[in-house]
Amino acid sequence: MGSRDFKIRMPVKLEEASSANVAAWLEEALADNSKRLAPDPGSGDELLSLHLDREKVVELANRKRERVPVLLRRLIASHTTIPERPEKEKSAGAVAAELLPEKVLPAKLRYDETDFVDLVKGMDSGLAMIYRRIYGVKDIEAAKTPEEDRKLAAAMAECANRRAPAWLISNADLFKLLTSSVRWSIAQTEALELAADAAKKRRQSATVEIQQPVAGPPATAAPPAIAPARRANGPEARSPISAEEMDALREPVQKEGEF
Repeated sequence: MGSRDFKIRMPVKLEEASSANVAAWLEEALADNSKRLAPDPGSGDELLSLHLDREKVVELANRKRERVPVLLRRLIASHTTIPERPEKEKSAGAVAAELLPEKVLPAKLRYDETDFVDLVKGMDSGLAMIYRRIYGVKDIEAAKTPEEDRKLAAAMAECANRRAPAWLISNADLFKLLTSSVRWSIAQTEALELAADAAKKRRQSATVEIQQPVAGPPATAAPPAIAPARRANGPEARSPISAEEMDALREPVQKEGEF
């Protein structure tokens, strides 16, 4: 028969749980198979090392249908008094988790904060509209509070997961489909609007380039206008006539006897 060392963890340190004592308890349990063993006290921080017969340990473990560490702890607990471990002080999160109801929605249909972010953004826009009506100001925009919006969306998702009424539980798949469809439509709309704005800007820039005049050679100065020459016999070219010239014109051109 071969012996080997077995190391198990116990909740407390026990002086009487020596290798010799445990070996004797093992022989007693194999001799009387009808004897019931104490429940498993559970593992702990104390490491216990025992030198025992391997075949005997395995044989008793097979009879009791237990793993070897569990069997040895039950065997020791049947012959010793193990004090109850003091309860560790629970954290505030653990206490709150115990007070809250269990999550009632299936894991695949549970909500997360992304399912309610768009709803919270809609609430932001609605609040801005109320303030515009109250103060009579048209240029009030929705406040940008992404961190607070995320926290509110997470709280709404957790509330829906834990406190979903019967009608929501029975139609959880339909509501999950509805929220997913709304998120999809909003994402699609935003992406398509960005693409449409980009296409419109490209079209406007192309139109402006077509309408600009093509640069040509520099314009030359027009030649100076030449005034038309005045006629010598025109009314504007005649000089004023003196009184003697007027009398000479009145005289007959041909006198008598001049032939």
